[in-house]
Amino acid sequence: MDVPSSNLQTLVSEVFAKLSQDNKFAVAVLGDLILDDSIHADHGGIHPETGVPLLKNASSQQSIGGAGNIALALSRLGIDAPLFSIIGTDLPGRLLSETQDRLQLQSYLISSRGWPTPQKRWIYERGQNGDLELIQRIDFDHPVPHEIRKQLLGEFRAHYKPQTKVFIVADHGLGTLGSDTCETIALAKEKDAKVVIIPRTWIEDYQQADVLVVNPNEMRSLVGLTGKGEAQAAATQFATKHDVTIFLTLGSRGLFVCSPKQNIEQLVTTTAFQHAHKMGARDMVVAIVAVGLALEISVLEIAQLANVFASLVVQQHGNGTVTWKDLFRALRIPQPEPVTS
Repeated sequence: MDVPSSNLQTLVSEVFAKLSQDNKFAVAVLGDLILDDSIHADHGGIHPETGVPLLKNASSQQSIGGAGNIALALSRLGIDAPLFSIIGTDLPGRLLSETQDRLQLQSYLISSRGWPTPQKRWIYERGQNGDLELIQRIDFDHPVPHEIRKQLLGEFRAHYKPQTKVFIVADHGLGTLGSDTCETIALAKEKDAKVVIIPRTWIEDYQQADVLVVNPNEMRSLVGLTGKGEAQAAATQFATKHDVTIFLTLGSRGLFVCSPKQNIEQLVTTTAFQHAHKMGARDMVVAIVAVGLALEISVLEIAQLANVFASLVVQQHGNGTVTWKDLFRALRIPQPEPVTS
């Protein structure tokens, strides 16, 4: 990371101090829970019989993805972040449950017998200089039975905390969320919580969102653009029409922020994303947007903060967790006292 600006150092210090004074709020997270499997290997040539590429000296690391990754990121920052999701009774589901117990995450998980827990397998090939190139991703996912989603809704109603300031709907398009998700959003709005959404599907049920965090492909899809249409123009069009704040993730360019209520339409640039693959960057952005909303800091400051957090998490291949200690070290700020929930 380049030498940080004094303005960024000041912002991070002020946000940390504010969180230290007011960290008794909760951020509820509802959405798809995924078991991520990251495989790193050396190039092994071509198989002589099948003609397919070979990988050798492979290693595998499994971690929590999707909504669980967001809840974990918040938890490591000292935020009370209960997670609501669905897992299968298969081995991946048990691994996710055991991992959350070990990390002491507060989770309310519905088990669905016979339904396969969503998985993503990320396969990286090591180059001669040690850099990793993503060469394949395999997704394992199936629709969730409607009755299981109803059980999740009941769990949400039973365990929703009065001190919840922000509600995150992490829709990764894997079936945990459906048309009944709007009931959870209505409940959160009734309790005066801000609603932050990853809108992969069912946008018609996400009309009450305060903030959308989207990537360019999703943004173009929301307004019906085909091909490589202009995502920033689409964000402005959608935000104005639906009176919603949009954080558009643009990788190494940073975040485009559009907020009609605050008359803001601006690209907040970054020196981040030195790793070529941005796995997990958006999850981290969502987490920081939620913290910023809870602390009532400006959307442009939220974008600055999200950029620097995302730049750190992509260097860990997306499922690492970034702490305040990591951030202060990266920005060369004297180490503060830790935030505790």
